Amino acid sequence: MFISVISGLFQRIFYLTINVSNKTTFIFHTCLLILLITAACGGKKHYDDKLLAKVYVENLIAREKYLGSKDSLDLVLNNIFKESGISQQEYENELKSFADEYDRWKQFFREAESYLTERQESMSSHNK
Repeated sequence: MFISVISGLFQRIFYLTINVSNKTTFIFHTCLLILLITAACGGKKHYDDKLLAKVYVENLIAREKYLGSKDSLDLVLNNIFKESGISQQEYENELKSFADEYDRWKQFFREAESYLTERQESMSSHNK
């Protein structure tokens, strides 16, 4: 839907107004197009549940492992967020965004459980 609106605006701006001698109309439509494209591209970035679940599991493990050492915990948490490409603030906001969505939470915890199982299997195969 959005693509068709942009396409229609593009056609209107570049095919219809080019032939019009009124430069103000052309400039207005061009600015409007730029504004719409900027608004569409500048929207909030959403992360998939797999990434969020992985960060969640890694956070839980780190918090348990470094329970008595705040400095070490902070370093490990920073590395988790850096490696995942999501900031702690974005992570927390993303979790808050689906606070009332029961089905999304179910999916999130399924993903977390799946990742934890994979991680456990990977660790046990390395220990053999």
